[in-house]
Amino acid sequence: MTSAGAPGGEGGGSSGDDARAEVGQPTAANADRTVRAEDISAVLTSIGETVYAWDVRADRISWSANAAELLHVPSLTAIDSGEKFSAHLDLDDQKTLRGQGPVAGQGSAPDHGYQTQYTFLPRSQSGPRRLWLEDVGHWTFGEDGLPAFAYGVVRVINDRRAREEKLDYLCSHDPLTGLLNRGALTDALSEIHAAVTVGETNAAFLLAAVDNLSVINESFGFDVADQALCAVAKRLSGRLRRRDVIGRYSGNKFGLVLFGCNADSAEMVADRLMGWVRETPVDTRAGPVPVTLSVGGVILPSPAHSPEMALLCAQEALSEAKLRHRDSFVMYKRRKEQESARRRNMQIADSIVLALNDGRIGLAFQPIVSAADERIEMYECLVRLRQEDGTELSAAAFVPTAEKLDLGRLLDHRVLDLAVAELCGDPALRLCVNIFADTTMDRAWLDHLRAGVAGSQGIAERLVVEITETAAIHDIEESNRFMKAVRELGCKVAIDDFGAGYTSFRNLKLLDVDMVKIDGSFIARLSREPDDQLFVRLLIDLARNFGIATVAEWVSSAEDAALLKSWGVDYLQGSYFGEAQTPETVHAEPAPTIRSA
Repeated sequence: MTSAGAPGGEGGGSSGDDARAEVGQPTAANADRTVRAEDISAVLTSIGETVYAWDVRADRISWSANAAELLHVPSLTAIDSGEKFSAHLDLDDQKTLRGQGPVAGQGSAPDHGYQTQYTFLPRSQSGPRRLWLEDVGHWTFGEDGLPAFAYGVVRVINDRRAREEKLDYLCSHDPLTGLLNRGALTDALSEIHAAVTVGETNAAFLLAAVDNLSVINESFGFDVADQALCAVAKRLSGRLRRRDVIGRYSGNKFGLVLFGCNADSAEMVADRLMGWVRETPVDTRAGPVPVTLSVGGVILPSPAHSPEMALLCAQEALSEAKLRHRDSFVMYKRRKEQESARRRNMQIADSIVLALNDGRIGLAFQPIVSAADERIEMYECLVRLRQEDGTELSAAAFVPTAEKLDLGRLLDHRVLDLAVAELCGDPALRLCVNIFADTTMDRAWLDHLRAGVAGSQGIAERLVVEITETAAIHDIEESNRFMKAVRELGCKVAIDDFGAGYTSFRNLKLLDVDMVKIDGSFIARLSREPDDQLFVRLLIDLARNFGIATVAEWVSSAEDAALLKSWGVDYLQGSYFGEAQTPETVHAEPAPTIRSA
């Protein structure tokens, strides 16, 4: 028997006749009430199982009669001892699920269970080359404390094993490119960072982004963009050494860990990778498509003193490479100002994670009033972080860092929970919640929303989901898919910060939304800026033609409010109509006089 509990490795066995005797043959006295041995064998084979009894000291294994057929061996004599059975095992491919083998179990309790899995090699010319078996049973010990007998059931679990391996693969690999996914890449980076920290090796981490993926999306469609991504992934992974690591970090970004690289060799590798991608257009359904990369890198372990710091440094270097021009590489260099900003970012990131874990993320409500009568129609949810000393941080103090360090989706899940709870507790309340750009591609958040609005009738109709124009325009088709899914749940969708730097009038026609919130920078000095007046008036007229409601943000004076009302804006929001309030304050006010149903 092996130390994992398999029937082989330390003992002996018996013949097939003994096995049939163990199972039991019907006699004249009991034939009318005993299941025939061949029936038992047929049933066991049909469910992929066989049973055994192992006399450990004599090394004799008795099997049920179907064992040879199930395990694809010539006869029971081929596996009737521990020594013979062990010869068929791949001892490097086994795992103990419960208990220990009888050798390891010396001195244990007289009766001991075990459960183990291992690979069995039939060595048959016509059957399968290997079987994955699960072995469940127990063994007993003699008076001397040594193992005496083992009794168990062996089950063929090839199908289950294949499913488990597929699930394991999907948990660690990107389904589109076949590379490691973000979680597995981050885990690999952590392991490698630990190794370089103790001086076992040196390494570099590169973050490579496909420059023109959004253009490919818009010009040819998502399937062509996916083909381009897969082609780039294949080119990059095909040029790396076996010990290097590559994974898909995010939509258009790949992370690469290069062993044995200093700054000079990492730059040389980056130049070659960019060249291999640049030199030949990738073949797609739409024909050859040119692709280039921008790459940022950092040397491990210094200046990146942690895996999180390595990611942050590489992202900063990549951002700098993109600012230069396409097809550029930048190696991160320590700068005093950047180091100070980075330390602040890491402190804020730690504060966000701790606040999420401790339940110190909360909401404040800013009123949005009807332009017709200035009655409160709804509230915008503004996220707040309560620090350990009791002081409160506004969104501006930590949201930009959360977005930069990919903590936005965690915040969005928490804010959704809080908003749904408020809606459940107040049937007259209507809320708007902002989400980060990455959340529009987070199916888990959509599932979370679906579960939340299903929990109580009428919640969906009182919830507006806001995404920024920048996020929406980044990928029109994907954004519209997201917005359609939200609207199908009964919620409304708004575009926030509308007009902020994009071709807004064209975009308004492309986006399938219920409401636009005009960017506050056009409203803040509205009564003093004729250009802003022209833009806002045109936008309100255009939205009205499309049947889209409008909200003016940052309204701070009666003059601005009067202009907006005269142009036909639907809702007003800003300090003139009230600062953000705690949910408790809002709930304490008399609902009939402040907000409509």
